[in-house]
Amino acid sequence: QANSVQGCRFLQATFIRPSSLGGRAMSCSGTVKYFDDNKGFGFINHHDGTSLFLHRNHVVDGNPGDNDEVTYDVGMDDRNGKPCAYNVVVVGGGSGQGKGGGFGGGKKGGGKKGGYGGK
Repeated sequence: QANSVQGCRFLQATFIRPSSLGGRAMSCSGTVKYFDDNKGFGFINHHDGTSLFLHRNHVVDGNPGDNDEVTYDVGMDDRNGKPCAYNVVVVGGGSGQGKGGGFGGGKKGGGKKGGYGGK
């Protein structure tokens, strides 16, 4: 269900994967005002002069960074009922660092002996 809100398509908390977009253009375009790679969220300079919330989980292509150009749809955040960006595509891939490699994943100690059954 889409309605027109301030010149952009407005989605009722719908998330569309890039493969289902069929090559169509996003409904809005703007620039990233601020994005914190560590926390995974930021804000977009929306065309009406407001700041629109952006969460990493709603980025379908690219790694957002400050001043990057983005295209996106506008939807409502299920948790707080406020407008936010969905189906975000970072034009040119972006300048952000991305999600990174995560935490942990390797053995620490590099050859230390000990522990259970160690010698």
